[in-house]
Amino acid sequence: MAKNKKPTVALIYDFDGTLSPSNMQEYDFLKAIGVKDKQKFWAENAEMVSKQNAIEPGSPLPIHRHKKTSETVACLRGHLREIFYDDNGKVTETIELAPASDCVALNIPAGQWHTVEALESGTVIMEVKDGPYEPTGPEDILVL
Repeated sequence: MAKNKKPTVALIYDFDGTLSPSNMQEYDFLKAIGVKDKQKFWAENAEMVSKQNAIEPGSPLPIHRHKKTSETVACLRGHLREIFYDDNGKVTETIELAPASDCVALNIPAGQWHTVEALESGTVIMEVKDGPYEPTGPEDILVL
């Protein structure tokens, strides 16, 4: 390779199943992480909910909870503060998250009152819940 020339990298994913009769991760990756029952693995993963959100400083997000599922939050870009509350609306803990920091992600237990604040413009978070999506009802919003 010539000096200062960058290598060419190709990423291939078999979206339509023309390269592989089954999911490509089933050949090596699932074995490498110890998965023995592929059907059970895919069924459990289908139950999880994952989404990405972009939030800006000052974006309103009510204090809320998810009674049936825990929630893992990761900061993909920017800087944010996750705030935990007790049943009376008193702040019990604040945690700042940012990529390449001491805290990039955290798990919020089921039933924990919380909210998030963006501390930097362009903040992007990924949320993963350990169960199917359920809309937040009025009983899951803490009004102060």
